[in-house]
Amino acid sequence: MKNISICRSAPLWFFACCAIPAHAAITGTLAPSSPSTWTPIADTGTTSIPQTAAPGNVPIPGTLFTGFDAPVTDQYNPHVAFKARLSAPATALNNEGVWSTGNAVPLTLPTLVLREGDPTGSGFENFGFAGVLKVQNLQMAFNARTTCLANTSHVSGNGKAVILDGAVGLGATQQLLAESPGATVQDLRPPVINEFLNAGHIGFWAKQVASPGASGIAHRSFAFNSNNPATAYPGRGWPFAAGFAAGWHVNQPPRIGSPSINYYADMAVFCRDAAGLNPRHIDLVNEFGVHLLVAKQGSLAANTYAPTAPYAPAAARFGVFHTRLMANTHDAFGASSPLVAWQMASMTGGGGTTPSLWFQKAGINTCVAYVGQVDTNTGLPFSSFYALHAAPNPDTALVDSHFVFFGAELAGANHGIYRCLINGTALTSIDLIATDAAGFTQVNCFVGGPQNIVLLDKFFSVNAGAGVLFKARTAALFPNANVLVTAEAGSSGHFRQVRAQSGAGAPPINTVSFGPVVVNDFKLAIPEQGVWSRGQAFGGGGITGSAPRIAAKIVFTSGGPRQGIVIGN
Repeated sequence: MKNISICRSAPLWFFACCAIPAHAAITGTLAPSSPSTWTPIADTGTTSIPQTAAPGNVPIPGTLFTGFDAPVTDQYNPHVAFKARLSAPATALNNEGVWSTGNAVPLTLPTLVLREGDPTGSGFENFGFAGVLKVQNLQMAFNARTTCLANTSHVSGNGKAVILDGAVGLGATQQLLAESPGATVQDLRPPVINEFLNAGHIGFWAKQVASPGASGIAHRSFAFNSNNPATAYPGRGWPFAAGFAAGWHVNQPPRIGSPSINYYADMAVFCRDAAGLNPRHIDLVNEFGVHLLVAKQGSLAANTYAPTAPYAPAAARFGVFHTRLMANTHDAFGASSPLVAWQMASMTGGGGTTPSLWFQKAGINTCVAYVGQVDTNTGLPFSSFYALHAAPNPDTALVDSHFVFFGAELAGANHGIYRCLINGTALTSIDLIATDAAGFTQVNCFVGGPQNIVLLDKFFSVNAGAGVLFKARTAALFPNANVLVTAEAGSSGHFRQVRAQSGAGAPPINTVSFGPVVVNDFKLAIPEQGVWSRGQAFGGGGITGSAPRIAAKIVFTSGGPRQGIVIGN
């Protein structure tokens, strides 16, 4: 049984409904400016909190934060996690770490999750190697659970550890989920964690020691609202503690990417059969380890979307799968099955070696877009794809409805963010949310009024309510050109709103040590390969009923070059 109490057939009861009218991608009333209320978390004038993640480790009091990586946020609560660096007396061997607000009150008291030089938990190694703590795919899920892949001091130089901070009202409670090279695995890839309620499932790619040619996805389950691994969970598929049982693909390519994971712990994974002429395929695997074939090399593509039919006609077959862009989402309200989206590197009997984006719903394959296809919104052809997200439609008036979001490079060194609306199995529209192609996307700035976007950051975040957050530069003269913009899922013109702007005259942002400051630039977390919820800088509000929250790093000049971590709504 599911370890949650909410019915799977109606998972989105806590989201507000919003009707989705038919509309063009870039038309509609320009949204008024609505600045966010920003809560400061930490900055380069803040004394770091001296708690440590490992018992017995000596704190380093009196150090200051000296710099930050962009933060990630909880989809349901106002928590953030971030990597930061410390001043002396910390040294190059212990001055980098990961902090989380966890359930701390107030939010301006982040707690140390792990630090370079700390024991990993195995008792044999420390975090960091050669003076660097490399953190990959830092994520934050419900109840401030934080997970990431961090490098270790293993003599091979390739040491890695999958870490979970299971903070549920108890502060940092670091857990080592896997370490390599080790007794069980010899290599690891960044983990994914499900965002829904208990956030009790984690998956990650690993290579087995006992059979060096074997690699696959390990799955760990955690008890509801507990910090302890449930290694004996009845019926849970592929338990890591049991040694890569069902779901372990013996001949899987060793460099395959991480999986994607949805709210209900269904993981979309690239697999390879032990034998056969066309072994590579995508499976959707539930938490019990049951595999559902999504698409397989050599199988008929059977594209159902008329605008892309010339690229992938009825006789087209899947060729080589792209191993990075893949996302999946759980059942939407009233849905009979989840949705999986992915990128193809090639086709046979159709698009050849032209990259393309696809999704499958209820066994129906649909080609969303392909390189060379002309975007009907801008008149420019797609030249590549770099981001892929999937989310259920929060509008319960549209039963069994999903969204697929993608980022595309366009001819002329331009970029675009697109939203596809899927009703049932049918792709009904592809809307342009924003582009830096000249003259297409306008936002209402605090300073300068309506301005066209002239440079769009490639990566963007999609929250649990199918809203989008992105950073852009407008036609305004620097330093007022940098803006943070949100776009709602169902509004006319996507209700693009500037939430923060750089430069003099723009609404200042409060910091812990320096008070209100003028911002020079913003940095948002960059989603890594896989599920839409990974690397998020945009919280969904979710079950708390609160407004969506933005987690950002700001760069400002008060007292010299300064940085800070803030969260806004």
